[in-house]
Amino acid sequence: MTLPVKILEKIVGKSELKEHMILRNVCKKFRKIVVNADPRFKIISIKATASKIEFELDDDYQLEYKNINSALSDLIVILSNPKLRLESLEIRDIDQKYMKMFWAKIDTLKQKLHVESVLIEYENTMEEANILKYLKPGILKTIILERRVAHRDIPVNSDEITEGMNRIIETEQYKKVKMLYVWPNCGQETFPVKAFMKCSQLTINFHNLTSTQLANSVLPFLKSTELQLLRLKTQTSTRMETVKDNLLVIGGKDVRNCPNSIRFPIKKSKNFFELQINGLEIRIERK
Repeated sequence: MTLPVKILEKIVGKSELKEHMILRNVCKKFRKIVVNADPRFKIISIKATASKIEFELDDDYQLEYKNINSALSDLIVILSNPKLRLESLEIRDIDQKYMKMFWAKIDTLKQKLHVESVLIEYENTMEEANILKYLKPGILKTIILERRVAHRDIPVNSDEITEGMNRIIETEQYKKVKMLYVWPNCGQETFPVKAFMKCSQLTINFHNLTSTQLANSVLPFLKSTELQLLRLKTQTSTRMETVKDNLLVIGGKDVRNCPNSIRFPIKKSKNFFELQINGLEIRIERK
């Protein structure tokens, strides 16, 4: 290839990402330009099901593959770009038969990824959360854990999820995030509370909770020694008065001139948990 580098750069600049994957195999000059080209996307969503592998970029551009090896090779090229700055990385669905190959390929990355938010769809083992160790600590601001909707009818294995959360909590990446968001896709009765008792900043989004269930969800966390801020949310409005009455029955104290607030004293401490209540959320903060 004897064309000037500037011409090659223009060719790459006007090409789609799928064409980049082809151009990088033409010659060393093209490969170097492709690897260092300015990324045009801020979001990458990864899905590897039994039928196909998909990478979605910024919700409007897709790369689809039938061959897992080709897919992972291209993914590493994309992720290896030193200019890559992602607002969000989404690990949507990794079929179990591809899991070892996926991590083996990701392990070849020579740099940690610049990612501000990561969404991880998980199964009971939470193996998908291994992606955290490949992200730059301090850059990562939020972690979103969403139990795979397709597994909604599969029993929740509290012990496995607890083990998975313990691994997450030990990572440097988790220790520096501002908030952990959880979409459990299960009922309050089967939600594995003990798995999240060591979290300090936590938001849990339930789909449907009654007033009583919302109040009962609070109880275990009032015993946490780590919790600083918890937001319990439900997608269906509940009766605030009923929620408050339930909390008062179990030991909450009214706050003067603050009808939506309740306080729970923390044993052997001058501190307390203050609860702010509305129809869709209870906010619990250690003070």
